[in-house]
Amino acid sequence: PAFCSAEKLSSRASSGSNVSPAYSLRMGGSGSKSVLQEHLDNDFFWGEDLTLLQMLKAQGQEAIFDGWEAVGVNDEEKRKMVGQLRHLDAVCPGGGLEAYLGRAKDLLSLSESGANAFDGWTPRVPEGTALDPDTQEGRDEIKRLEGIGAPEMPFCGFVLVAGGLGERLGYSGAKVGLPYNTLTGKCYLQLYVETLLAIEQRFGSSRKVPLAIMVSEDTEAPTKRLLEENDFFGADQAQITLMRQEKVPALADSSPLLATSGPYEVLAKPHGHGDVHQLLWKTGLAKQWHENGCRWVVFFQDTNALAFFTLAAMLGVSLEKGFDVNSLTVPRKAKQAIGAIAALQHEDGRQMTVNVEYNQLDALLRSTTHPEGDENDEATGFSPFPGNINQLVVKLESYVAALEETGGLMPEFVNPKYADDTRTTFKKPTRLETMMQDLPKCMAGGNVGFTQAPNWLAFSPLKNSLEEAKKALQKGSPSACAAQAEADVYGVFLAILERLGAKISHAEAQEYTAGIPVSLGPAVVVEPAGALTWTEFEEMFPSASGVSISAKSSLRVSGPAVLGKVELDGAVEVEASKVSVTDGEADGEGDGE
Repeated sequence: PAFCSAEKLSSRASSGSNVSPAYSLRMGGSGSKSVLQEHLDNDFFWGEDLTLLQMLKAQGQEAIFDGWEAVGVNDEEKRKMVGQLRHLDAVCPGGGLEAYLGRAKDLLSLSESGANAFDGWTPRVPEGTALDPDTQEGRDEIKRLEGIGAPEMPFCGFVLVAGGLGERLGYSGAKVGLPYNTLTGKCYLQLYVETLLAIEQRFGSSRKVPLAIMVSEDTEAPTKRLLEENDFFGADQAQITLMRQEKVPALADSSPLLATSGPYEVLAKPHGHGDVHQLLWKTGLAKQWHENGCRWVVFFQDTNALAFFTLAAMLGVSLEKGFDVNSLTVPRKAKQAIGAIAALQHEDGRQMTVNVEYNQLDALLRSTTHPEGDENDEATGFSPFPGNINQLVVKLESYVAALEETGGLMPEFVNPKYADDTRTTFKKPTRLETMMQDLPKCMAGGNVGFTQAPNWLAFSPLKNSLEEAKKALQKGSPSACAAQAEADVYGVFLAILERLGAKISHAEAQEYTAGIPVSLGPAVVVEPAGALTWTEFEEMFPSASGVSISAKSSLRVSGPAVLGKVELDGAVEVEASKVSVTDGEADGEGDGE
């Protein structure tokens, strides 16, 4: 992909008005009149609409109106299309349609020439901390970091990047409405809100921990309805803010010509999750949080139920190392289809630590420091470059300063799928995009690093349909389907208990859907009100070596319980403000409370 710098975006945005006033109100030309010119000559448009259309004509966009019928036919549809263009001009980041088309022309020209976005840059493994829950020394270090970071949790503002519907998963609502497990039946959004409430309760803070949710045109209404129908899951309505991301025009070719989806509609597509930064600047929310005492902003994705098991330790790492941006990462295999965090040094002296997409990393390594390309380290079996999962902890003071400097505009890129070797026509329309994780590119001089945790502790996204899950498994990647995401929820609690000394009998994997083996037992869920950190899990199970759970069992803990010796071969729910069980058994098919 070709990239456009944030500096270029800012300079183009600084002109203020979206449409240049320099365009004349009549632009005659030789030869036959275009459809657009016929309408202009008949005084069909005036005022701002006329100025906008003259700008588009000057930008070579007359062809998008060629499907219009004669003046007097479908005039209302024509006005709707111009209204859509006016809206796109108002919401296009960085100066409206004129600036957007200018950047698109520059980026597509670079893409057509095959320019390398990383020319002159040399990669190395960045500074970071790897959490190791598999050794006692590693667990002690996690608890030490939690001791530093946990007190900072009530001073975080949380940002959920939730722009997607669950249609390809067979679900018509916003994905955050999907259940993250069937033992409790709670959805992802409820889990996230209850985590914030647990933080407030745990630290006895009178501060409300704020949550901003980036929604799209498709998800705004269902997300709002989900919150309202569930009384905001116990949160105050004022502490949750919905920020709507607008779309940008799609591009039909490298000229670039705007794409249409019919004679009276411009095709628009999402601009990428990098828009979350502009929304936090535009709404003034980041600045408001900072003024209200927040010290950190935490960015996370819509369907990862393991998102916050490492948060306290990450905050500890950020404090100890002075990180302005701290990316949560997981071990990645060489050539695995996830981005990698890399420290880059330019030949002119510039430095930055950023995400490098997997399809760019191999070529970058081959052309610089690693002639063999993206390969696994023999000692670890993983790439030395950690895998990016798009979860960030950012120092809010530094973040607000960067937003004021850039207006929250992330560097754009374009990645067209070309129809042939001429690299001028596309298989399907493209658009300019941005990525949330490119934030460090806009924080010159910022201290950027990572905190790495094993997948089972940090990352299990629900993103694939069953067919996509099968294909992923065939390629050796996690299935990332609903059943596996649920299994990983139970799995994280089982893994923690085993490392504390508990005896767990695991159910054999079954193919509930052909080709996708999943183990769903025993089903154990400790809700946020019960435990948030490794330290709190140890406090909940002080004699974990005396805990045994059979493969068919279910255990749900929804409060700050203390469980001693427990032999479980059935179903138990612990639901109280404070419960202590020093010696207990449950067996059979019934429930115990």
